[in-house]
Amino acid sequence: MLGSNPEIDIYEDRQGDSMSIVGHILNTVEGLQKEFLVNGSALDTYDGTPERDYVHLKDITDANIKAMQAILENKISFDLINIGSGIKTSVLRLISEFEKNAQKKISLKYVSLPSNEIPTSSANIQKATELLDWSPKRDIKNIVEDCMKDTKYI
Repeated sequence: MLGSNPEIDIYEDRQGDSMSIVGHILNTVEGLQKEFLVNGSALDTYDGTPERDYVHLKDITDANIKAMQAILENKISFDLINIGSGIKTSVLRLISEFEKNAQKKISLKYVSLPSNEIPTSSANIQKATELLDWSPKRDIKNIVEDCMKDTKYI
């Protein structure tokens, strides 16, 4: 899950141990970090960098509302349902979107992939679509646009 909801002042955590990839990217864009560390550069993925399923915070909220409605209407009781975009986005693709939005090059440093890290992952959202009549409405561009509202670059 990534993204901000500027309408209600929810933004990415940009300090401490809980900082997400977006927090690090934003800090690099603003010069608070010298460079962004990319874990891996020669993986068996589209561009050699890790691929993840980034879903917008607002879409997660929408999915939770749909789930609560389905429970209240007795359409579901207990089930495990993946919520995601269902799309793999590489780290370089995510960074590219931030560079476009900020109109600024992000300095990168490639480092080894941590041993507990996998090269690629994405959610199968078929159950969410079938049981909750839910699918994400926002894409990586929307995530970046909302996250950038927390910077001096807008």
